[in-house]
Amino acid sequence: DWAEAAFSDARGWPACVTVHQERLVLGGSRDLPDRLWFSKTGHPFNFDTGTGLDDEAFSFRLTGDEQHTVRGMLPGRLLQVFTSSGEWVVRGAPLTPGSVAIELQTRIGAWPTRRLDPVEVDGAALFVGASGHELREFLYAESEQAYQAADIALLSRHLLDDPVELRFDKRRRWLLVVRGDGRLATVVIDRNSNVVAWSLQECAGRI
Repeated sequence: DWAEAAFSDARGWPACVTVHQERLVLGGSRDLPDRLWFSKTGHPFNFDTGTGLDDEAFSFRLTGDEQHTVRGMLPGRLLQVFTSSGEWVVRGAPLTPGSVAIELQTRIGAWPTRRLDPVEVDGAALFVGASGHELREFLYAESEQAYQAADIALLSRHLLDDPVELRFDKRRRWLLVVRGDGRLATVVIDRNSNVVAWSLQECAGRI
């Protein structure tokens, strides 16, 4: 019997990291781009799968008719996983090796050029779509009984150009999007009032 570590200089290192239900979650690597690893509950550095007890570690692949390279994760009531080909949710209350369930919700895909962490705003996950000119709002729709990913930059795609970083200012309710040219696209968001207002900010230097 022998075993080889999932992560190494030879195999690559985790692309995304988060914490969900007291488990450290690792997403994707160079050689295993579509796999998720969940640590033992309360032991973030223990990934021994053991015998499948409820608190033990587990891992699985995001399988489908396309390659799903993990690009980002966002914990919440459900763990949301953003890949190159679609958006998934991981269900389980609590998450155990026997109760975990994964579901592909939408097929937008995250922007492949840069790895940008999704941002949570009022219960919705905002992420840059595959074209790099879409700001998608990943949100559960009661009418559809499923998640939807509407584009809230539909009329402002010229402002969402080569995004580098996303941050949300909760006090002012601004989503700040740093662009590759050093300028800043700002989105005022208030979902309760149906407000999504874009603007472009410039300064004497680069942001």
